[in-house]
Amino acid sequence: MSKRLEGMADLVKQPGASSVLPATKDASSGVQATPRERTAPGSLAGFLRSQSQVFEEVDILRERLKEFDGSTPARYLDPRRIKHSHWANRSDDSFSTAEFTSFKEEIKLAGGNIQAILVRPLTGEADPLFDYELAFGHRRHRACLELGLDVLALTEALTDAQLFEKMDRENRQRADLRPYEQGEMYRKAIDEGLYPSIRAMANAIGVPNSTVAVAIQVARLPSEVLDAFPSRLDIQYRWAPTLAEALQKHPEELLARAKQVGAEQKLEEHRLGAAAVFERLCAKASKSGAENPRKIEAGGRVVATSKVVGGRYSIAFNRNALSPAQITRLESHVAKLFSS
Repeated sequence: MSKRLEGMADLVKQPGASSVLPATKDASSGVQATPRERTAPGSLAGFLRSQSQVFEEVDILRERLKEFDGSTPARYLDPRRIKHSHWANRSDDSFSTAEFTSFKEEIKLAGGNIQAILVRPLTGEADPLFDYELAFGHRRHRACLELGLDVLALTEALTDAQLFEKMDRENRQRADLRPYEQGEMYRKAIDEGLYPSIRAMANAIGVPNSTVAVAIQVARLPSEVLDAFPSRLDIQYRWAPTLAEALQKHPEELLARAKQVGAEQKLEEHRLGAAAVFERLCAKASKSGAENPRKIEAGGRVVATSKVVGGRYSIAFNRNALSPAQITRLESHVAKLFSS
């Protein structure tokens, strides 16, 4: 038995290690003790103890690694190699606001985006100009692109539906997406068959069916109506049902009003806010189909009235309100208005 232990002990000795324990000093007598030779059982026990510590450390490291299971490491990418998603929900108007300018300045001062964007790698017959497709973080990506900074990004392989749902969830959590942008995103998904119905999409993204339906109502408004507002981003959810109803009952009248308001919006002195545009578009019509006349004032007095009858817009000036020269200027101004 002792020979077997000696053999095992020999196997576990480290190269160059001595089989003799170092000399020790007796604390009470001060006499140097004679070195003791290692025994086979002692060497084996020491080896087993060291191995036990190694295994324990490995177990601890394994537990720590579990904390990172499923995580995706972030890295810096060239924003020029990332393209907007087909489901992109950011209107270009979003990148010309004072809010975006301030946001971009924050990115600049920080030396880049702190919160990572999410992209998916492009595979197959992808665009040779791009390596990734943006899932969410359009403002962060655009800011870094304009500033010439690499963008911090997470990379994840996603299906179209997964990308759409992550994009929608992120934007709703940030609460900075406008009704038109949200509606345009939902409209694309329905029109291109990503989901079979509004209800199916609402269930997938965890949003009430009515919310999705109203957002799509905004996006489906005619371009004449959308462009009558200072910006499509100014349209509110609560206006969509009223505009949709007006479009259904009096489409010609609504479109005529929208075109007129849109033409007026091109003139700086006649610019209207979003709420005023909504009121103009949804003005109550009389039983004859004519909109109630609107007064046009100048210098504290009424000089003319305007109204829509059967889809036709007209302005009636008070008697002798215009001189021949003013009439000529007015006609020239109208011609210039519609030639632009």
